[in-house]
Amino acid sequence: AVVSTQSTGGILTVLCNHTFHCDCMSKCLTCPVCRFDAVPPENTQHVCMVCGNSERLWLCLICGYVGCGRYEGGHARGHFERTNHTYCMDIVQRCVWDYIGDNYVHRLI
Repeated sequence: AVVSTQSTGGILTVLCNHTFHCDCMSKCLTCPVCRFDAVPPENTQHVCMVCGNSERLWLCLICGYVGCGRYEGGHARGHFERTNHTYCMDIVQRCVWDYIGDNYVHRLI
């Protein structure tokens, strides 16, 4: 099941900040909205799916593609240009980038 960050009153907020009823999420392995996999395999060594680089990697939040950043080989941005998958997350810092807005996504409170 998708790991929660919060669970109150039968409502579950998963790590990608989407919220569901606990019963609805009890059988899900990924978020039904963005397909974020909140339970990565243990001891996974992430590498760019094109060049094998392991530095400054970005995870596509739409399909799970892993590519290196624009200052390395630029394969994450290339993935966006080919697929138009707008959002990616820095694997280390867990910051989400919006390619259309060309800036980081910030949660409004």
